Amino acid sequence: GVDQGELQAREIVQTAEGAEFTVLEGAHRCRAALPVPGMHMVQNALLAIATGRVFGLSLEECAAGLAAAPLTKARLQIKNIGGVQFIDDSYNANPDSTKAALHTLVELETEGQRIAVLGQMAELGAESVKGHREVGQVAAALGVDRLITLGPGSAEIAAAARAAGLTNSAVVASAEEVAELLCNLTHAGDLVLVKGSRSAR
Repeated sequence: GVDQGELQAREIVQTAEGAEFTVLEGAHRCRAALPVPGMHMVQNALLAIATGRVFGLSLEECAAGLAAAPLTKARLQIKNIGGVQFIDDSYNANPDSTKAALHTLVELETEGQRIAVLGQMAELGAESVKGHREVGQVAAALGVDRLITLGPGSAEIAAAARAAGLTNSAVVASAEEVAELLCNLTHAGDLVLVKGSRSAR
């Protein structure tokens, strides 16, 4: 865990390029790096290290494997477009992964606005309304500067965010409308998260 457990991550530093942290196992320390940001990714890395340790790999071998891990396209990839940093996490979405991505949006340093562009989350069944509302509440609680939601299910995200105090939100019907809004709203130095289920495109 982070700061707890037999295997721990300490001294975590996050940037747009990824995360660095020290792995502690008893008295043994090893510095590790991930090519992707996010505290939830650090937690995932610890699980991978723990698995490696069970199978006899050293901490150093585990750290080398993490540093060389290939990234899945559209999973927390940072792209700079006209001075605006985009966190492309559009591979897919569910409530937990979207809340984790929102945490990453507010954890990364930026000089400008933090904008979340969230598409609807598919295949949630009876939990759909609840899941979308939870995401909106987290966006507001984290202090996201602006929220843009895309698709019919995503209106619940915006409604819950507004009810929780996030006043700068918009619900749009197409990716073209999102692009137009971003062209008008963003400036160099802003940080924009893009996330949603693949069906939201």
